[in-house]
Amino acid sequence: MDNLGSFFPDELNEILITNSLKVGSVLRLHVLDTTPPKIKRFIIIGISKDKISLATVYINSNLNINVFRNTKLQGLQLELNESGREYLDKDSFVDCSTIKEKSYTDLKNALQELPIKNIGTVSDTDLNQIVNKIRGAETISPVVKKRYKFDEV
Repeated sequence: MDNLGSFFPDELNEILITNSLKVGSVLRLHVLDTTPPKIKRFIIIGISKDKISLATVYINSNLNINVFRNTKLQGLQLELNESGREYLDKDSFVDCSTIKEKSYTDLKNALQELPIKNIGTVSDTDLNQIVNKIRGAETISPVVKKRYKFDEV
């Protein structure tokens, strides 16, 4: 069975995928690094210099106080109102306490199968708020911050 991407010319398909794998893109894909694995919305917030990996943050539909137990972790959650954000179905939270690194190749392959997994783009204002929380997050290692240039001001 053909995937949706196979109906587009190769050059157009490559442009669509490359445009989807940029900082600020919001994707909705099945992820394996949650318990249990499930479909998640996440935002690409950084790309490694070698383009091997992408820094992403997850969007959660609510603030789970069993996971984010203290005020420090709760302070690293950015609340987003769904109004004006086409990629949200309801008010949600961006988890800026951790960066989930994803393989560029894996995401590219997933988008080749079904390009509509790119569901939007965050605004520059939202992206700046996310990056500022990431920079201040003591829960993210300096090595990871450096890989995606979050150690620079």
